[in-house]
Amino acid sequence: MFATALVLRVGAVLFTGPNAIRFGDAQDYLDAARIICEESRYPDHGNLPFFRAPALPFFIAAATACQPEKTWLAKSGLAVLDSATAVVVGEVAFLLFSSPPVALTAGVLAAADPFFILGVCDIRSEPLAMLFLTVAIWLLFRALQTRRWSLAFVSGCAFAFSALARPAGLVALAIAVAGIPFSGGGRAIRWLLFSAMSAGAFVTFLPWVTRNFIRYHEVILINDAGGLNFWRGSHPEMERISRISDPGDYRAAAKAFESVVTPAVAKEIEASATGPRERSSAWFAAGLRNVIHDPEAAVVFAVRRATRFWCPWVDPQEYPTGVVALSGVLNAALFCLGAIGLARHWKQDPFVAGWVIALFVSVWLAHVPFQVVMRFRISFTDPLLIVFSAGASAKILGAWRRGTASPPVLS
Repeated sequence: MFATALVLRVGAVLFTGPNAIRFGDAQDYLDAARIICEESRYPDHGNLPFFRAPALPFFIAAATACQPEKTWLAKSGLAVLDSATAVVVGEVAFLLFSSPPVALTAGVLAAADPFFILGVCDIRSEPLAMLFLTVAIWLLFRALQTRRWSLAFVSGCAFAFSALARPAGLVALAIAVAGIPFSGGGRAIRWLLFSAMSAGAFVTFLPWVTRNFIRYHEVILINDAGGLNFWRGSHPEMERISRISDPGDYRAAAKAFESVVTPAVAKEIEASATGPRERSSAWFAAGLRNVIHDPEAAVVFAVRRATRFWCPWVDPQEYPTGVVALSGVLNAALFCLGAIGLARHWKQDPFVAGWVIALFVSVWLAHVPFQVVMRFRISFTDPLLIVFSAGASAKILGAWRRGTASPPVLS
């Protein structure tokens, strides 16, 4: 399974260009890795006025042996991680369904998932965050089955590492920790698992939080990007840009927003902000002014962002029509089969099914105030949707085989 997934991902990296950089934030991550290696420090900001979550730059530095200019090494490292995710998805399926065919199906679907494969063809944080998150969920479910506090501790570490790659992982960590006391069993073991997971997350965050406190004299859990992202998500110009249908006009408008609008506000905020937290708070305040200026438009835009989170097709502003149509078909099938599998699993284990639904809803709502694109959803939802799709497929196939089986011959 791992080898198959790796071959597909390496082939995709070679086909799209092992050193090609197309993703807008990719160079920022590479530059952060270079500064780590050359200057033994973490940059205070990149191309935008905040510092990046640390996991990916440190991973790039390690994967490239402090030669981040060798982009193909970073992509290869991400391909290895994403191949491991396919294996873990199969393990989650086996843990929940106790069926080798279901586990194999889930692993194959994850190995061949085109959205997973596309994620390693550039420098993005999603493959790294998705592996940690999937491992964390697998360990969480194992800890709940075996009641072993050591698994809960490591699960907490993995949830925290996922958040250090993508800060939205904090939502998944919160749902995991909050759910343990309601997982059934004796009160003592439930609170032991709760404490162990919390301790794992605390130990993982502590070095980075300590570094931030020494550097800025402020308690910063991951980074200071929240304020800017809220401002971007609430800005009326972003709403206008999101409605542009022509790809060329869309790219030009987006570039103008980043090169003209954002720097103008950033200059004003940087002149008065004394630290990252104050800077982020100022961006939040600017975002609130956007909302207050036209509340009705803000609500309409928020609803559009909410629907965009679950949009089954990729952005027509960035991809050809055929790719958009194919992505819609694949995601629609994943959503339908995943929903069927999740509904059926509710009868078998309502806690796990309810926890997954709570995760999906919480991550969805947490993204709505900010900028939303499909890739933000994938690492949180698609590994589990694949697991439940595999379970549903096995049930459907089994029912079809029973329905088409030849009746016994009576002698």
